[in-house]
Amino acid sequence: MQASGVFLGQFIGEFMQILDAPAPVPGLPITDPIIIVLLLMATALIVPFIARRLHLPDIVFLIIAGILLGPHGAGILSRDQDAVALFAVVGILSLMFLAGLEIDIREYRKNRSKSIVFGALTFCTPMTLGFLSGMYLLDMSLLQSVLLASLLSSHTLLAYPVISRLRIGSDESVAVTVGGTIITDVAALLVLSAVVSMHTGEMTSAFIIESALKLFAFMFFELILLPRIASRALEKLENDGRKQFLFVFVVLFGSAFLAELAGIEPIIGAFMSGIALGRFVPPVSPLGNRIDFFGSTIFIPAFLISVGMLVDLAVIFADLRTVYVAVVMTLAVILAKWLAAFFTQKIFSWSRERCGIVFGLSVGQAAATLAAVTVGYKIGLFGHDVLNGSIVTIFVTALLGPLVAQIMGKRIAREMGQLQAEQDFSRRRILIGAEEKAGSERLLEVAIMLHDPKGITDMRAVTILDSSRDTPKRVEAIGKHLSHYAKEAAAAGHKIEFGPRISPSVAMGLANGAGEFSASDIVIGFSAKRTVFGPHRSPVLDELVQRSGTRILASRLFSPLATMEKMTLLLPAGIELEEDFQGTLITLKSIALQSRSVLTCCGSAPGLALARTIFEASPSLAGILWEECGHEDLIRRIRDTEGVRCIVLARQEGASWSREMRQMKQLAYSLPRDVPVIIMFPSIKRESSAPGTVPEALGRIRDIFRNAWRQGEP
Repeated sequence: MQASGVFLGQFIGEFMQILDAPAPVPGLPITDPIIIVLLLMATALIVPFIARRLHLPDIVFLIIAGILLGPHGAGILSRDQDAVALFAVVGILSLMFLAGLEIDIREYRKNRSKSIVFGALTFCTPMTLGFLSGMYLLDMSLLQSVLLASLLSSHTLLAYPVISRLRIGSDESVAVTVGGTIITDVAALLVLSAVVSMHTGEMTSAFIIESALKLFAFMFFELILLPRIASRALEKLENDGRKQFLFVFVVLFGSAFLAELAGIEPIIGAFMSGIALGRFVPPVSPLGNRIDFFGSTIFIPAFLISVGMLVDLAVIFADLRTVYVAVVMTLAVILAKWLAAFFTQKIFSWSRERCGIVFGLSVGQAAATLAAVTVGYKIGLFGHDVLNGSIVTIFVTALLGPLVAQIMGKRIAREMGQLQAEQDFSRRRILIGAEEKAGSERLLEVAIMLHDPKGITDMRAVTILDSSRDTPKRVEAIGKHLSHYAKEAAAAGHKIEFGPRISPSVAMGLANGAGEFSASDIVIGFSAKRTVFGPHRSPVLDELVQRSGTRILASRLFSPLATMEKMTLLLPAGIELEEDFQGTLITLKSIALQSRSVLTCCGSAPGLALARTIFEASPSLAGILWEECGHEDLIRRIRDTEGVRCIVLARQEGASWSREMRQMKQLAYSLPRDVPVIIMFPSIKRESSAPGTVPEALGRIRDIFRNAWRQGEP
């Protein structure tokens, strides 16, 4: 910390020397677009290292970098330059889009009434204090006071990474705060649009009616029509990640343009398009990774740098008015957000710690605040004093929010104690049985969804070859197919091993490969067909279940999981007796979290009770429907349920195996080929047979007859 203090002191000293420069340097600001882009990218690369060294948010130092590079600093760059302006516009739209993309509508629906109460409090309280502060403390006009109040009423969940790290996201106070964010941010941005219209003289009765109709049409398109269009489009383009990416950004900028046509700010369009597409873009996916890379790596840092170019620190330190505005704004937002959290605590009878969590999450000012103050400055409602005051407010709240959230979050984490039923899945090793047929991309998609963002996931994709039947041409084709897996995994930020494997049978090859890889999960495709052994069988899956004790996930999916609205989890009676039942539920929970489908859990009371513990542990899974079902009801749900069926089955030597379990397995195998289904077998500890023993010999004889039978098939 002492070294950090010396570094910061030197930094401030050098910066003040720059401010005292007597005259601009000839040739500045730079006009060459190549050098401008180089400087922006280099700054976005270097600044985060400085921020981490000082243990401060990146956002603060990117703004400081903009101050240094801008006209009020070294004068190297100007915000009026075309390249900087373009990056800034794309950056602010990307910032609002990503903010909307992270909002889970299910969390809002789960705590809708409480979120509405908190959203109203965290919007109205800062609006009131901000308006009074503007009118009576800062001598602002009516419009200026309303706009000031609106930018203070919004908030950004800057402290949420702290909550995620403490694993208390399942707490009700966190869910309510996240839901209230939607209400207060949208309301604040709508007030911003109304103020801009009034300032430009467009606010008449006819204009109000016209604007209301345009707003209704815009919201109807964004929340009703756009999700349906996106679902179909992303499904059609699933085999072309580049076109999916382009579609998403066509939607982003198209929504921003439609917002302009509706008479509201483009940033609202970007925010609403993020909410509309949120459930179709899993965070851990190639598309999600591309979107985040596009915005977070270049354009959002460029926008923050451009905001810093507007700031004149010399004015802050030289003008008492600016200092006064900064103090008033900062104290107003802190007091208002604390009062909103306090009132929410009293209404819902929460503890002081939960009041602190709500305050820590909601006090942070960033995205919407920057957007509002930038628009206000551009149209002339705000001067440098409010702009600079906003930067000070952002700086203070960016430090205060995470600090309070960490202190109070640790207390809640200790209080929750044993409620955190999550196992240690920080390291997963997933073996994928890669197939050559169409639709095999679903296997990689499912495997990627099992990844814990806070952990490490190792993947290996293998295709089993038969040395007696496979030709060199097919081996070459398989190599190309597996390299495609590697490219798709890399697009999602994962490295995957791949290669063919020679084995007398597919199941034996997968079982041996899982043992060598020390796999925690095996992901394979599921298919069932009629054979002489019974009405419906899945030979590869059945043999793999017998050979390997590793957790198995067999899927038959025809569309991306993110486009499937419903998912039903079917838990047979007694399945909770399996030793790996919790691990299996955690695996399914990862899929549900990423796909954001509406999940219905059906099963017996003991199984549902344990499932509730797992799904409500951090990170919580919202919007779940719980249905206690007997065996006959489960059979009916397997046949008649819409969406994806997720069925958990036990092995024959498992503790929960029964006649009813066998019936469910046979029914799952007999489902029509166009029905999406996921079948999971929990892992089981199994002693391997030594070479030369009777079980091993019988296994070899069975393989010989099976291979002979396959060679005789037409």
